[in-house]
Amino acid sequence: MEIRRLNRRYYKKLHKLFYNLDKESEFLLFEEGERKITEEEVHKMLSSSLEDLVFIGAFDGEELIGYLSSFRGKYNRIRHVSYSVVGIIKKYRSKGIGRKLFEELFIWAYENNIKRLELTVACNNIIAINLYKKVGFKVEGLKKRAIFKDGLYYDEYYMSKLL
Repeated sequence: MEIRRLNRRYYKKLHKLFYNLDKESEFLLFEEGERKITEEEVHKMLSSSLEDLVFIGAFDGEELIGYLSSFRGKYNRIRHVSYSVVGIIKKYRSKGIGRKLFEELFIWAYENNIKRLELTVACNNIIAINLYKKVGFKVEGLKKRAIFKDGLYYDEYYMSKLL
C-alpha cells in the first residue's frame, strides 16, 4: 500500500473511485447514480492550485483504493481552514490506510500554513469517528437531522483538529 498526492495524471482513477464509493458507502454524501461529475471535471479539480486543495490517494499496486481531499477556505478570513473528506473502498477499511492518508494531509497543511482542519461525520459511523479521534480530531458540535437516508434522519458530528 502506498500513499501519493494525486495530480491530473490520476483523474481517471479518481473518477472511477468516486463512483465505486457511491455504490458501496452508506456514509458518503452521494447515493449510487446521484453524482454527476465527468472525467474532465475531475481532471480540472486535480489541475487546481495545490495550495487551495489537495487530493491524496491510497494505492494497492496501481489501483486507487481510497482518497482524502481537503479544500482550503477561499476568503482571507478563513484561508487558514481546510475542510476534509475521506473515502476508502470497504474491503480496505480498518487497515491503517485512513491514518496514513491523514498523516500526508498534516504534511500538506503544514506546508500551506493551514491551522485548522474540519470535517463532518455521521454519528453512527463509529469506525470513521474512531479514526478521526485517533489522528487528533475532536467533536465540536452536533448537526441534528443533517442527513436523510432511507426515510430516516441522522445526526452528524462537526469535528476539527487545530494545528
